[in-house]
Amino acid sequence: MRQCSFCTILSVLIPISDLCMKDGSFAGPQNWTSYKEYAYTFRPDFMKDRIVITEKFFNETKDGEVTLKFHFWGGDIVSYKISKSGAQVTGKAVTE
Repeated sequence: MRQCSFCTILSVLIPISDLCMKDGSFAGPQNWTSYKEYAYTFRPDFMKDRIVITEKFFNETKDGEVTLKFHFWGGDIVSYKISKSGAQVTGKAVTE
């Protein structure tokens, strides 16, 4: 996977897709779809060159492992796995 600068491509971010729990169900708010609402569940932080997952997302996510995939218009896909247990959340980048 090519490394890319969020500052140059976040303006063309497609909503998170393929966002699901380990059991195959969709995580977070609007759990009938894998696509999550921009700014409600995630938002870019251009100054820190990162994507922020909001508290609203975590409040409506069941405990367990969640796979997040951020799709960009340029074709890049950035994958990330989080594990949630109560109020504790840990995560790591996924390299394919």
